[in-house]
Order: sequence, then C-alpha cells, then structure tokens
Amino acid sequence: MFFLLRAMLAYLLLTPALQAQATACQATNATPLILEYCMQAATAPAGSPPGLIWHRIRATPAAPNALLDIGLPDAYALVVLQRQGNDWHTLAKLDEHSRYRDRPLRHRKLIVPLAATDGPVELLVGFRTHGTTPLAPRLLTREQLIDDDTRADLANGIIFGIMLVQVPLLAVGLGTHQNNSYRIYAGLVLTSVLFIAQTEGYGLQFLWPDSPAWNMAIPEILALLMMGWHGAFAISLLQMRWRMPRLYRLNRVLIAAAALCAMVHLMYPATLWTLALTSAYGVLAVASAGEGVRQNVPAARFYLLGVLSLCSCSLVMTGLSMLWSNPFPGVPVLTFPKFGYLGETFFFGAAVLNQLRLQNEERAALRLQRLAENEQLLHAEQTRFAAMAEAERHKLRLASTSHDIAQPLASIRYAIAALHQRQDSMPIAAHIDNTLNYAQTLLNDMMTQCRREASGPELIELDELFARLEQEFSAAARHKGLRLRVHPPSWQVSGSALLLYRILSNLLANAIRYTPQGTVLLGARRRDGGIELQLWDTGPGIAPAMQRTLMAPWRQGEPGGQGFGLGLFIVRSLCEQCGYELVIHSTPGRGTGFCIRLPA
Repeated sequence: MFFLLRAMLAYLLLTPALQAQATACQATNATPLILEYCMQAATAPAGSPPGLIWHRIRATPAAPNALLDIGLPDAYALVVLQRQGNDWHTLAKLDEHSRYRDRPLRHRKLIVPLAATDGPVELLVGFRTHGTTPLAPRLLTREQLIDDDTRADLANGIIFGIMLVQVPLLAVGLGTHQNNSYRIYAGLVLTSVLFIAQTEGYGLQFLWPDSPAWNMAIPEILALLMMGWHGAFAISLLQMRWRMPRLYRLNRVLIAAAALCAMVHLMYPATLWTLALTSAYGVLAVASAGEGVRQNVPAARFYLLGVLSLCSCSLVMTGLSMLWSNPFPGVPVLTFPKFGYLGETFFFGAAVLNQLRLQNEERAALRLQRLAENEQLLHAEQTRFAAMAEAERHKLRLASTSHDIAQPLASIRYAIAALHQRQDSMPIAAHIDNTLNYAQTLLNDMMTQCRREASGPELIELDELFARLEQEFSAAARHKGLRLRVHPPSWQVSGSALLLYRILSNLLANAIRYTPQGTVLLGARRRDGGIELQLWDTGPGIAPAMQRTLMAPWRQGEPGGQGFGLGLFIVRSLCEQCGYELVIHSTPGRGTGFCIRLPA
C-alpha cells in the first residue's frame, strides 16, 4: 500500500514537469514522453476503416528506434500511420478479430515500433475501443519500456497480493467459511482481481491469446459481475431486507438489470449501458451506506469508506477522464480503478472482520448463558432427586414403623379373643376390637400410599416430545438447506421429560450446526431391555480417537470452529444423571449417529 501511495504522489509531483516536456513534444532518455499535448484531432484518411477516432501526433523521439505506447490494453480497431516523405506508411492495423500474435510488438499493451528516424515524426492514430475511453499515448525507448514493465509488474503484484491475501486470512484466522458476507466478499475480491488483470492486458497475453472477441467482451462482463457482488454484499452486510426494504428492492432491481445487460453484451456491445448502470449503482451504494450509518448498523462505517474509495477513484476519476479530460496526465486512465478496488478490498475486509467479531461475541454470550441455564437445570434436578430420596427414606421409615406397630396390635387382638369367653367382658372386648380395627385401617392406608408414591418417575409420551423437537428445529434446518426427518414413536418411557428434552435438543442443535448438507434423522427403535433413541446426520463424522476427547468440556473437533466444545459434555452429564447409556457410531466423511439407550 505504501509503495502505491508513494508512486501516486510521485506522479502528482511530476505532472508539471511532464506537461512542460509534453508541450515541447521533445522526448528525452529520462522519462517517457506523454503525447496528450502533442496530438490534435484529425480527419480520417482515404480508405481507412469507418467509425474510428483519429488523432495527429507530432513529436521528436529520444532515439531512432522509438516505441509508441497507445496506452490501452486492447481496442476494437487500431490503425497507426507514420509519414515518410509525402506518403503515409502503415505501422499497425488491428481489428476485433486480431489475436495476440498479430500485434506489432507482443506485449500486454498495444505497443507500436516506429520507423527509424533521426528527427521529428508525424503519426496518424485511429482507434475505437470500449465506450469513450480516451487515447493516452506515450513515446518511449525500449529501455524505458523495460523499466516501465518492471515497475508496473511489481505494483500489480503488490496489489494482487494485498487483495488476495485478505480472503484466506479472514477464513483461517476467524473461521468465517460459514458466513454469508464472507463468501460474497471473497467473490467480489476475486472478480476485482480478474478485472484489474484484464485492464492491464494480462488476459489476452496469458489466458485467451486466441480469443479476441471474448477479450473485448470480458471487461464489461466483469464490471457487471462486480456490481452484482457489490450489491449482494451490501444487502447481506447492512441487513437491508428488514432494515431498508426500499433500498433492498432497488439493489435487487439493479442486480437483475446488470445480469440482463451482461447477457446482451455477449451478443452486442453494451459499454454505455454498463457505464450507466455502474454509475447509477454508485449513487445507490453511497445512499445505502449513509442509511446504514444513520441506523447504526454494525460495520456500516467501514462499508461507507470502501464505497467512497471505489467511487472516488474508479467512477469519478475514470468518468472525468472519459467524458472530459484526465485530471492527472501523468497517471494512465486505467490506473485509477486499481486504487479504488484496493481501497474497497481493504475497507470491506475490515467491515467483514467487524461484523464477525460482533457475531462471535453474541455467540459466546449466548453459549455462556446456555451453559449457565444447563448448570442451573442440573442443580435443580439434583436438588429435586435429593429431596425425593430424602422423602423416600422418610416413607420407608414410616412404613417400617407402621409394620412394627402392627405386631403388638396383633398380639392385643389375640388377648381380646380370651376376653370374649367371659360374658361380663363382652362390651369392653367389642370396644377394644373396634379401636384396633380403626388403627389397622389407618396403618394399611399409610402403607398403600407409600407404595403408590414410590412406584417411580413420570411417564413420558415420546410422540409429543418428538413433535415438540421437530417444531423447534425445522426452521433452522430449512434455513441451512438441510432436510430434518422426525419419526415419532407411539411409546411411553419413564423418567424426566425435561432432562430428556435437553439431551435431544443439544444433539439436534449440534447436528444442524455441523452438517453442511444432506439429512438429519431423529427416530427410535426397540432394543433388548429398553428403547434406543437415535439421531443420525450426514456431517463430517467423528474419528474414533476424537470421540472420547469430545466428551470432555472445552474440546472441539476443529480449532477455531463454532461453539465452545460443551455440547457433548452436557449430553454426557445429563445421560449419567438419568441413568441412560450414550453410544456414538461414526464414520469420518459419512456422518455420525448418536444412540441413547433408555432402560425398560
């Protein structure tokens, strides 16, 4: 970045000197001669191709074998004539069907060797290129061309490196491969790199040297594709769909128009339509960024800086050069977009970074809250089970006492039988007998009540539990493109419905989070000695060596992945609390099955 800014500053400082040199139209061995002030509009010579823009150039080369740099990577048509005596000699004649090997000098830019001369030269240059892209010719020596190529290749390499390194750094450092804004950002950066490579002439030189028609069509297609990526990035980053519905619809309309224009351009040149669409989108992007800042949308300020960088360098400077004149004659017209895309890449990367930082903070807070809730639930269940155990001990103690009291009562009843044999004791015996019957009835009722309360925990309707889980997780599965299949069994099991729900919800949440595509299946099977609840997914699977590790807290399969490595630990703890057996079946690359065996 520092190198590029220094080069830009050098261009600006050298502009007065270059203008003075160009006004004299006298080349030197120090720097290439900028011919903007040495050319004037001319009429087309007889027999020339129609539809070309013609310029007459008069200048004095610094060496006999000078080179004319047209300043463009390609053109639909190019004719260069040099006056020799009273005649015009053709130096170059290219059209839209000319291949890379047909160029006068095999170079990524249009370079034309001039005929040897010791004095001034007079040239006629006719061209037709994309829209109103102006001619930016220079006169230079072969040594200056080599120096120019070295500096340009170094600068382009630095630009490509800075732009491309943003994508893997965000992915590796922050685990952003599942973030939608990151995917769009990666597509935008790669398309911008391709566009810069095309405007620098690398496309025809290396990628499609024998496809001149495609070479002339690809700049507009890449520009429209960048516009589409840019609009999608704004929609995702600024949360337009629910925050800015009007701007959301306008962005969708312009993206659709860009797609239509790209299809039309494949059949008929639509350069002016492309320029109009991209200019309109520039205004819309600034408005969207301003609205995002006004609504205090996270990362909106970084997005605004990226948009301003792109519009000021790419749209404003390039537009001024095409429609009026280049404000900085020392800087080629096609250099401006490079600085715009470089600034856009940097600030958009900062926007994605800021968005992901906020998302990770929210996810961490939510995870800690969920962990605290699980701990509270576990503590409450432990307290409840302890209270139930204490109550059970009291009931057993009461039952034992009742049993012990029943023994002397039975002995008294035997004594009453003896009293019945005496006629004068009949009323007393009857009274005692009634009293004993009443006492034994009370004791029997207490024993029956203890047996009923000690019969076991609550009954769980599995079909109701499965229906509740399906209702809660179906939306999350559809949002990720997964198919959630739930087969509810019509069986009852005993235990804690709340704890069983927490176990299955943790497993379902993990399965949906870590399954990139395919199906998540929840069902049940009867097994010897009980029922087995099964959850299967088509995710990446868990290696056998990792299964024991993942049961411990704070352990994850992939460092830097989503979550904090607590899901399976919570599931294992709850299964141990309820007396369930947790079994994992997994094949790496083919999915994982979690089986929870409930005793009969």
